Amino acid sequence: MMPVTAFDAVFAGLGIGDIPDLSSLMPEGIPLAAAGLPFPGYTADIRLGGIGRPFDLGFKIGFIPEHLRSKLNFVLPPGWKVDYLLVGVDLRYAVIEQIRKLKPNLSVGIGYNYLRGGFGMPVPLGDDTGTQTFTATDKDNPLATKDYEITMEDPMLTFNWQSHVIDLKAQLSKRILFIMTPYVGIGASYARSTVGGGLETSLQMDGEALQQDTINDIKDGLAAVGKDADLSANGIFVKSVVNGWAFRGFGGLSVNIFFLKIDASIMYNLVSKTLGLN
Repeated sequence: MMPVTAFDAVFAGLGIGDIPDLSSLMPEGIPLAAAGLPFPGYTADIRLGGIGRPFDLGFKIGFIPEHLRSKLNFVLPPGWKVDYLLVGVDLRYAVIEQIRKLKPNLSVGIGYNYLRGGFGMPVPLGDDTGTQTFTATDKDNPLATKDYEITMEDPMLTFNWQSHVIDLKAQLSKRILFIMTPYVGIGASYARSTVGGGLETSLQMDGEALQQDTINDIKDGLAAVGKDADLSANGIFVKSVVNGWAFRGFGGLSVNIFFLKIDASIMYNLVSKTLGLN
């Protein structure tokens, strides 16, 4: 669940205010700040142990299947859409194996995760037809000005993000009572993330699709002020690339019964000072 308050600054800057129609869905007495955008989905995590070697290889994937997307219509305003995908792989190696039940296991691991997500909402045009007029230099006569008409068809405000994450971790664990394994560890992650959004719509100028020379002129103008925009006749999107480290501490308990593993864990992010449960 992604909290609505995470987008307050964005909506305020766009002059939208609260997320359209969402406040009316909240039960009486529950504030909008308690709401969030749900990202339900299936996640599969598979581990393969090394034969005769103290290591294992893990794979995971998470996504929103089509039948869950249709059910989101009951909790999201009409016309909204969401996207979520997680793919990851990791290698874990036991540096010290438990010996005679006196010493704990010490393992180290490295992994890679790809995460993609996003959502979109229709932009209500009200009585407006989605047409805006502005005055600029006449491209056919640079000494004169001309009124241009930009038309938007079924505009949708979209937010998207994707991250490539390299994860490093070290973990201490000790099996007790044959089936229970408590563990603690530390981890560090380096992420390269792209975050952006914009207006997904069919853009026309003076009744015709935007031409490539016009698109290039707009891109050059945005680049001059340090903005990277993906502009086409299908809309305009702005993105930003963010790189950085995150550090965390974690602990938990695993219960192993034959091929069934039940795991409960807690994690604290040292950079954002946030607490997570799993």
